[in-house]
Amino acid sequence: MSRRPSRNKSERIAVSQSASPLDLLLDKGLTEEESLTKSSVVSEAMAMMLHLQREKADVQMDLCQFCRLANEKIFIVVAKLEILEPAAASRTGIIMIFDAEEKGLRTPER
Repeated sequence: MSRRPSRNKSERIAVSQSASPLDLLLDKGLTEEESLTKSSVVSEAMAMMLHLQREKADVQMDLCQFCRLANEKIFIVVAKLEILEPAAASRTGIIMIFDAEEKGLRTPER
């Protein structure tokens, strides 16, 4: 492989401005060092994208499991409240009777 001399910054800018996007994708007009750097950057970007996609999938799975668990807990609480509703109503009635007896508005039944 023949290695071209490294370009200074102004030459690289001129080449990148004159080169079409297709040329840049195909590494036309790039030195070997620039080509390797571009390749390294692209693979790091792809690795980061894959990492973020996996992380997003994990978070979505956790969210689905949390929602399912929350719905189950809500169902259990609602079922318990339905079971305890008659007891709560009768307890409220009993408390009202005791309060009335304490205030002298009602005489205790024996």
